[in-house]
Amino acid sequence: LGGNQTNQTRNIIFTMSLAGLWHGSGLNFLAWGSLHGILIGSNHLLRRYGIFPTFPDFLKIFFTFILINTTWIFFRSPSFNESFQVLYQYIGFSSATGFHFGKIDVLIVMVFIGIIFTMPNINDLFFTDYPLKFKRSKLWGVFCFGLFIYAYKQMDQVACFVYFIF
Repeated sequence: LGGNQTNQTRNIIFTMSLAGLWHGSGLNFLAWGSLHGILIGSNHLLRRYGIFPTFPDFLKIFFTFILINTTWIFFRSPSFNESFQVLYQYIGFSSATGFHFGKIDVLIVMVFIGIIFTMPNINDLFFTDYPLKFKRSKLWGVFCFGLFIYAYKQMDQVACFVYFIF
């Protein structure tokens, strides 16, 4: 495709659109891949021309989280039209699905988002001088071994390969 700066954004969008089609043959998969390509390409353009807005890190993380999760609506929806129904419901313009968040649902989601965004990530735990340092212990070893045994026991359950459903 030519990897020079001039064609970089176009190539990213094209490649991500193809990745969307690789996951499934529908407009919703093409939209999912294309949206990811547009977001990545926009990021490259904004950084290249030095017009990337300076926001606090937590806002950048939150904004990215919302954008990426919104694009996943296209991936998980059975059809392109249904993804728009979900999007309309997502932003509050439709009640076609009959699903509405209650106050307790919003509270639970906010608590989990708070936990997710305040917990250290893997780089913090292993590679930096984060106050909560990861320390190996026998308890941690037993826990990991228990997870391994659980995963091993689940291997006898027959599950359809994910791409067979496409």
